[in-house]
Amino acid sequence: MSNRTIINVSLFIISLILLIKIKDVFVSFDDYIYLNELFINYEGGFLRRGLLGQIALYIFKNFSVSPVTFFSVVFSSANIIFFYLFIKCINKFKSNIFLYLVLLLSPATLMFNIFDSANFFNSQIFILISILLHCFIALKYFNETNKYKKYFVFLIIPLLFLNIFQYDPQVITLSSHMLITYIVLSKELQKSYKFLYSYIFLLIPILSVILNNGSQEQITAFENMKEIVNYNYSFIINEHPESFSEIDTKDLRGNLNLKLGAMIKIFGIKFTYNHKVYLFLSIILAVIFFMFIFGYFISQKIYFINTRYKIAIISFIPLLSLFIFITDFGRSIHILLIHLLSFYFLFKIDKRKEKVFLKKINFFSKSFIVLSIIIYCNFWTLSHASGWVSVFNPSVPSYSKYSSYTNEFNKIFFNVYYYTDNYIINLPTAEFMKPYLKLE
Repeated sequence: MSNRTIINVSLFIISLILLIKIKDVFVSFDDYIYLNELFINYEGGFLRRGLLGQIALYIFKNFSVSPVTFFSVVFSSANIIFFYLFIKCINKFKSNIFLYLVLLLSPATLMFNIFDSANFFNSQIFILISILLHCFIALKYFNETNKYKKYFVFLIIPLLFLNIFQYDPQVITLSSHMLITYIVLSKELQKSYKFLYSYIFLLIPILSVILNNGSQEQITAFENMKEIVNYNYSFIINEHPESFSEIDTKDLRGNLNLKLGAMIKIFGIKFTYNHKVYLFLSIILAVIFFMFIFGYFISQKIYFINTRYKIAIISFIPLLSLFIFITDFGRSIHILLIHLLSFYFLFKIDKRKEKVFLKKINFFSKSFIVLSIIIYCNFWTLSHASGWVSVFNPSVPSYSKYSSYTNEFNKIFFNVYYYTDNYIINLPTAEFMKPYLKLE
């Protein structure tokens, strides 16, 4: 089988997995517990992470569109965009099929939002879209800086502006965006420093979030917002109380001191030895694993970039604070990984050296690499609650529905059978398949 065929089959399977997930969201929505934070809005006063909830409430009041439908459309679209941008960014590695497949199939990249149901409806997707879109534009217009600047000013900056209101950890990741801008404009060194001033515009949402956080006014606004949500969405909350039962948390009303205190409490008291091992394994398998792979190709001068690594290292230091503000550590790891990969995606490839390197890999080495990829992609899971749960077959928290490639392949087979049997031709039904064919 040719490399091109393997890649196309892999892309087809990945696309099917995403489409089946989206189909399940619309046909049999049962992810009500993930609506808690999404219901936050500005009706009681300004609250961080309230932008999308305000839009949902406005559309519900004026057009009678259920928030369940609204959020299903928004997050399904967002995940499609995320998949598309990630795949476009890794296209440059197609000639190195082993690296390409690891990037595509890793449980820590695209499958993070599929293998753990708690991730599909999380606002961190907008942070990931912003960095991948920025990376995609940088790759496309690397040698056309004027076009890059236009897209940056009229697309990236407005997107970051809105993202900060919806999911404030976006602020922590701005240094990675600055790094991309610096790399693209490095040929115009003096101008690149000046162009970085464009980020000053983002002080408006940053200050809005910082200055309206943890005050008594915020607590009052929070309580008013809860009453408004309970009144408007009573038809959902009465039937599914879990959709708004977790909203009364200190996390949404807290400030930096509370965050630091919570982090000390987690690592000093709540985290046992096993928890720390789980977290360490998650970081190794998700982040350090890719650092070693790209580090090897960089050391062989197959991948290279005309940027001082000191600047890159400094730009990633702020991202470590994600572990303070997002105590679902799997999400922190995922955000860190996608930003790190976006930096690696900007590296240029010495095609001649890469071709020579790949030709030197003998049959036994190729077989070992293929086996390693299969094991890596199938025998661990990056849960949103990494650290709190094991990376090997996690089963908690109870509201998370975990999956794997084996489960996703089963879904593909049963969906193909179901729709073929119902809409194309009658097929025989084996007893073991009956439970899976009860689709509404």
